[in-house]
Amino acid sequence: MSPNPSFLTLITPLILLLGCADASQDGASPSVCSNRSLQGTYLYQIIGRDAVPEGQVTAGPYAEAGMDLFDGNGQVTTTYSTSREQGARIMGHYDIQADCSGQIVYPGENGPLRRYRVYVDPAGSRLAFIDVTDIGRGYLLGGERLRVAAQAAPLANCSSQTLSGTFTYSVEGAVTTERGLKLFREVGMESYDGAGNIANRYTDNLGVTNTITGHYDIQPDCQGTATYASGGRYQLYVDPLGQWFAFIDLTAGSQRGGRNHLISRQRLVDGGTR
Repeated sequence: MSPNPSFLTLITPLILLLGCADASQDGASPSVCSNRSLQGTYLYQIIGRDAVPEGQVTAGPYAEAGMDLFDGNGQVTTTYSTSREQGARIMGHYDIQADCSGQIVYPGENGPLRRYRVYVDPAGSRLAFIDVTDIGRGYLLGGERLRVAAQAAPLANCSSQTLSGTFTYSVEGAVTTERGLKLFREVGMESYDGAGNIANRYTDNLGVTNTITGHYDIQPDCQGTATYASGGRYQLYVDPLGQWFAFIDLTAGSQRGGRNHLISRQRLVDGGTR
């Protein structure tokens, strides 16, 4: 008896499906990531400790914020500011494995300038990283990089209008005082008017609660600065959609930074000390 054509039409897809199911159980890991997983513009911020300074026995406090351009083919260009230097740029390469782990390496003259172990979101929207350049020397540096634009070319669509509304933030790190180094924490809320003016209300772990004003300037490449009546000056790396930004304190003796996140398009903070 010849088989019924309709029966074959129904059974063939089922056989193929079962075959695929068996193949998926052979213990092989799915290939979900590659260098293409990292492509676009990312922002990040680091608070921790870097290498042991010359003449000292313990690592020093350290803060850094920056912007990465991942090209999807293994090359990365990073612009950053730290509590040691401002406005530096380095180029490196990255290698992402199928299991979404990998590394980023920035070469130096005498070996890796920096080496990070990374774990990547398969969609490429974020990655976690930790500095493994020289294990044992006291490095405590790591964090997350978050994608803010799909393009891996320098941004050119920001201005002071990009920041408009009220943001909450948290600052952490250390500050140098006459009595030595002190750990520092501050939280607050600040309103940006889209035209270069800031009103900031904050509380810190030293017992200070205050409201002050400031000014900011955002360049087309989404980098900028903010200066406050208190004398504080900050470097900003801004999401072109204005939803958040990473920052670092440029004030002498400071090793601190943080992130601001938009909570309202309304300006909820007014006035302050000028």
